[in-house]
Amino acid sequence: MTTNFYKFSWLLTLFIFFIPGRNIFYAQSHQFNYDYSQTLVIKMFLADPDKQEGTNVYCDFGKALDLIRQADNITLGVPKIIYLVGWQYRGHDDLYPAFFEVNPALKRPGDTNARESLLWLMKEARKYHTAVSLHINMTDAYENSPLWKEYVDNDLISKNADGSLMVIGNYNGRKAYQINYRNEWEKGYAQMRIDRLIELLPPLKEAGSIHLDAWIARENKGEYESNVLEAKYQEKVCNYWRSKGIDVTSEWVMDYMTGLVPYYLHFNHRTQQDYLRIPANLLTGSHMNPDLQNSDFDLEFLFGTSMYGSNLFPNPYNKVPDAECEALFTRDFYLNFVQYYYLNRMKRLRVEGEKKGRVAYFSDSVKVSIADSTIFENNRQLRKGNTLCFPALWRSDNSLVAFSEKKTDLIYSLPDSWKNVKVAGVFLISKSGLMRKGEIEILNNQLKLVLSAGQPLLIMPAGSTEPSGAYYDWTITKQPERPYFLKYDQSIVYQLILAMKSKGGNESRVFLNYAQALDVIRRFDILTCGAPKIVYLCGAQNNGHDSKYPYWGAFNDALKRPEDKTGLDGLKWLMAEARKYNTIVSLQLNMLDAYEDSPLYNEYVEKDIICKDKQGHVIDGPIWDGQVSHPISYKKEWDLGLAKKRIDLLLSLLPELKESHAVLIDCFITWSPVLGDQHVISPYLGYTSEQEAEAQRKIIRYFRDQGIDVSDEYYRSNRVDPFIGLQASAATLNAPNDIDTYVPPHLACGWAMSYGNKFGGQVGVALMNDPKGFSCLTGTVNPWLAPGVKEEFAKMHGLLDLFCIAGAPFIWCNHWREADDTKQPSEADWNRVKQGNDICIPLTWKKEKTLLVYSRDGYSGKTWIFPGDWKSVKSATSYRILPDGSNKEDFGTVEIKDGQITLTLKPGEAFELVAIE
Repeated sequence: MTTNFYKFSWLLTLFIFFIPGRNIFYAQSHQFNYDYSQTLVIKMFLADPDKQEGTNVYCDFGKALDLIRQADNITLGVPKIIYLVGWQYRGHDDLYPAFFEVNPALKRPGDTNARESLLWLMKEARKYHTAVSLHINMTDAYENSPLWKEYVDNDLISKNADGSLMVIGNYNGRKAYQINYRNEWEKGYAQMRIDRLIELLPPLKEAGSIHLDAWIARENKGEYESNVLEAKYQEKVCNYWRSKGIDVTSEWVMDYMTGLVPYYLHFNHRTQQDYLRIPANLLTGSHMNPDLQNSDFDLEFLFGTSMYGSNLFPNPYNKVPDAECEALFTRDFYLNFVQYYYLNRMKRLRVEGEKKGRVAYFSDSVKVSIADSTIFENNRQLRKGNTLCFPALWRSDNSLVAFSEKKTDLIYSLPDSWKNVKVAGVFLISKSGLMRKGEIEILNNQLKLVLSAGQPLLIMPAGSTEPSGAYYDWTITKQPERPYFLKYDQSIVYQLILAMKSKGGNESRVFLNYAQALDVIRRFDILTCGAPKIVYLCGAQNNGHDSKYPYWGAFNDALKRPEDKTGLDGLKWLMAEARKYNTIVSLQLNMLDAYEDSPLYNEYVEKDIICKDKQGHVIDGPIWDGQVSHPISYKKEWDLGLAKKRIDLLLSLLPELKESHAVLIDCFITWSPVLGDQHVISPYLGYTSEQEAEAQRKIIRYFRDQGIDVSDEYYRSNRVDPFIGLQASAATLNAPNDIDTYVPPHLACGWAMSYGNKFGGQVGVALMNDPKGFSCLTGTVNPWLAPGVKEEFAKMHGLLDLFCIAGAPFIWCNHWREADDTKQPSEADWNRVKQGNDICIPLTWKKEKTLLVYSRDGYSGKTWIFPGDWKSVKSATSYRILPDGSNKEDFGTVEIKDGQITLTLKPGEAFELVAIE
C-alpha cells in the first residue's frame, strides 16, 4: 500500500489507543512462540499483479531459498522470521479477502504445483535458522475476489455515513474496501479464512507466526459502530490465531494490543517512556517509517533498532541489483540489528539528559550516548559512530562481530569471557559464508583489528570450538589457511595398490606385501635420485582397496611379513623403514563409500547417514569389484560425531600417521554422481551441496588439528568448493577444468595431468610439453600397480622417463618460483634445462651440486650450458641410473669446460652428474 495512505490510516488509530477497561501497563502477556526482540523479522517481496491479468515475478520460491541462505550467512545464523509478500494468486494485494491459492508463477521447475514449492521452501528454510511464513491481509476486500459477492451479501464490508461501501485505498488499479471486523467474526468468516489457510499450508503452525498487513480498525459510520468496538473484534481474531499456535504481528503499533501482538513493522510514535516501561520481549518492532517525520528518531539509536530487510533483497521491485544487495543488507544488519539484539537483552533503567544530550542506562553497566554515538559496557567501548564490535550473543562460541563503514584500526578491550584466550581466529563474513582470514595474537587483553570499509568480521577464540565449516578464500591471503606440513609442490607423490578385495569382498588379492613394497620404495628412490617422496598405500585396511568402508578399524593381515604378528605391525615397520629412502608412507582412505559387509553399515543406515531417496530407501552407488557402494552424508556423519570417531580410532591404532603428516581421502566429492545433476548426496536428508562442503571443511580441519594434511583425487570434480588452501594436493590435475584460475603451486598442485595405459593398467602420465603451462599446472609421476602386471612393474618400466620428463622439472620449477609465486621461468630459463624430451636440470633437493641429464630418444654431441653456480666446477662424477631402479653405476669423471658440457646419450639413458669441488 502507498505511503500517503499509511500517514492517513495511522492517524486514525490515534483515536483508539486508549480503550476503557484495558490498562496496557498491566495487560497480561501471552507466551509468544518467539522472543521477537532477539529475532530478525523481515519481509520478502515475491510478486504482484501486472496490468494484463498476469504476474510480475520478482523472486520465485527457488530464488527465495538462495536469498535466505545468503542472509543466514551474512547474519551468522541469527534466528529469523521471513514473511512472504505476494505468495498468493497473482501476487501482493490480489483477490482479498480470499487467500486460498499459492501463486502458480512462483513454483520451481520440476514441482507439481506452486503449493508443493512453497511447502518445500518452508521446510528447507529451517536449515538456515529461518521460519518462513506469510504476509496476508484481513482488512481489504476487492471486487474481483471470489468472496466479494458473499461478503457484500452478508454485510461484511463497512459503510460510510451515506450507506455506501467504505473505500480505503486503490491498489493494483482496484479499489480496496474495509472489511467489518465485527460482522466477519460474528458470522464466522474470519475463522473460516484462518482455518482454510492453515488447511492449505499446515506448516504455518510450525512457523508459529503470521503478519497481518494494514490491520487497522476504522469506524463503521453506516452502522454507527465505533473503531473501539472494531478493535475489540481485532483482539478476538488475534486470540483465534493464537489458539492455533500462531503469533500475530502487524504493521502499525496498536497500544491496546500490547501483550497480544509482539512485533510491528513500523515502530513510530513510541515515546521514551514507552520504551522504559514496556520491555522489548513484550513489544518491539523494526525501523520507524521516515515518512512520519514527527517521530523521535533518536530513540532508534538510544534503545536499538532492527531493520526492514525486505527493501534490500535484490529484485526490480526494490530496484536493488544483485551486485549491490550483499553490501546493503550487510550494512543494515551490522549497523542496526546487532546493537538492537544486544541492548534488548538488557533491562532498561533510565534516561538522563534532553534531546541530543540524552544517555540511556541499562543493566550490566551498559550506557548509550546519542551525542557521540557511543555504547559502553563498563569501560569497554562497543561502538563509536559507525564502527562497532559487539558480542555475537546468539552464537554459542563466545565470538565477536566487528564492522565499520570506513577503513579503520580498532583496538578493542576483550570481555571477561576471553580472559585466558591468547590467540583469536578471524573470519570474513559474506553471503557465501565464513572465510578464514587468519589469526591474531591477544596482547594486554586487547584485540587490534584492521577493519575494511563495509566488511564485517567474526572473531572467536582460536581452538575453542570444533573445526569450522567456513569457506577459506585463498585469493585474499595467497597462502594456505595454515602452512602445509609437507612441500607437495617439491615432492614426488604417488600411490601403490598393495591389495584389492576379492569379488564379494571376503578375501584379499595381494599384489605387493610389505616387504615387496619396501623394495619398490627403495628402487624408486634410486630411480628418482633421492627426491622427497610421499606414497599413499591402497589396500592396507580390511581386505584391500575399497573394502568394508566406512570401517577403518582393521588392517590387512594378508600384507604382513612372516616375522610380523599382524598386518598393522607390518605397516608400522614399512612406515619406519621407508624413511631411509626419502619416502613418507601414508594411507589412502575413503569417507564417501559404505559397503553392506562393513561392521558399521547397519548403524549408518539406521542413523540416515547412508544416502536415501525421498521415500527413505537406500540408494545404490557405483559397483567396485563386485560390491555395491553406498554414498554417505558428510554432514550427517559429522553432526552425529561419527566422522571424528572413525578418525580418532584410526589415529589411536596408527599414531604414526601423525608423523607422516599426510593422508589421501579417495573420492572426496561433494555430491554423488549417481544422482545426476541433483548435486546432493542424500535426497532424503535434503542437505545442500554447500552444507555437505561445510562438513568436508570441518573434516579437513580436524585432520589438520591432528597434524595431518589432507589430499584428494581432484579439486573441482563434483564439488561446490575446490578447497584450495585447505587441500594440500590432488592426484589428478586436469587443466583447465580442475584449476581454472591461476593458483600458486604451493597452494594447489597435482601429481598427474592425464592417465595413460601403462603396464595394462593406470599410470599417471604428466604431459608437460608446454613449459609455461608446466610451471603453472604441475604434475608428477604416479606409478600405480595394476592387477596382473607384477613382471612389468618389477622392471619399473617407464617410470624413469616420467620422472625425468615430468617429476624433476616439476620440482625444479616450483623450487625456482618458491621466493616469488607470481613469476614464471622464462623461455630462456626453460631452454637451459629442458629441450623437447631432453633435459639437463639441477636437482634442487641435493646437498651437493647435482644435475640430471636424460634423453628419451637419444642424441650425439649435444652441448648444455650449466647454471651459474657451476662456473667454477671443472669436473663431475657421473652415475648412470638403471631404469629398473636397482642401482646407480659409477661411470667415472666427466670434464666441464667454461660452464658447459657436451654429451652423447642413448635413448632412455639417464645420468646424475655430481660436481667435484
